[in-house]
Amino acid sequence: MVKIITAIATQLGLAFERKRAEEELRQHREHLEELVGTRTGELREKQQVLLSILEATPESLILLDRDGRIVTCNEVAARRAGKRVSDLVNTRFTSALPAEIAKHRQTLIDQAIQKRSAVVDEDDTGRDVFSDLLQSRLRQQGRGDAASVVLAS
Repeated sequence: MVKIITAIATQLGLAFERKRAEEELRQHREHLEELVGTRTGELREKQQVLLSILEATPESLILLDRDGRIVTCNEVAARRAGKRVSDLVNTRFTSALPAEIAKHRQTLIDQAIQKRSAVVDEDDTGRDVFSDLLQSRLRQQGRGDAASVVLAS
């Protein structure tokens, strides 16, 4: 009889322990969901601020990945290219440029990424003079992985 009571007590103890662990896990899950919700809201707010700055700037702003594809750009840049922002995203920055200018700009992009610092240049198209500022964006590891381009005429 003692063995049966001991076995029942052991099973009850295990059941209570499992219930306690399940409740603790539920509480942790709820807390994690709250944290994720809060952080997501903060990131959305920051994104809105950055998008507002991007669109309020009167110059062309373009963010490129390390292969020279456009990650995003502002309306000014799209208008200067005669396209919509959505048409430019994921296209090579140099694809719409004349070959010689494209080659020169790609060299500047490569320099900015390699140097991990700003590269400043001017292009004279005969109609406008564009001042270019290309800045490498760094990852935490300190490796340049993208370049931002500011074109001011």
